[in-house]
Formats: sequence, C-alpha cells, structure tokens
Amino acid sequence: MGLLSLVYQFLIGGVIFAAGVLFAWSSRDYSWKKREDRLTLIFMIAGFFLYCVFQTLWHFCALGKI
Repeated sequence: MGLLSLVYQFLIGGVIFAAGVLFAWSSRDYSWKKREDRLTLIFMIAGFFLYCVFQTLWHFCALGKI
C-alpha cells in the first residue's frame, strides 16, 4: 500500500502539471523563441522530476528499504 500512494500522488500531480503546461502553451502565454520562457519551462519540468526522485527516496527510507 505504501508505494501505491506514492505512485497515485505523482500520477495525479503529473497530470495536473501537464494540463497546466498544455493550457499555457495553447493560450500562447509563453513561446519557445524567448529564452526566459524556455528556461522557466525546463526548470519547472526538472524541478518536478527531481522532487519526484527525492520523495521516492524519502519514501523508501521511511519504509526501511534503503
């Protein structure tokens, strides 16, 4: 049950994050041509994945598997 809650959390969070990015893209709120917009999007995606990795490691530590 412990790992299932982690997967559910990041699945729902990832869907909401992707929907937000796609909504902003479709409404032309940012452009790949502007360097600042590219960096912001790259940092947001990298931050999401790094947070996912950190939380997964923290979860495994709490379960005593690391």
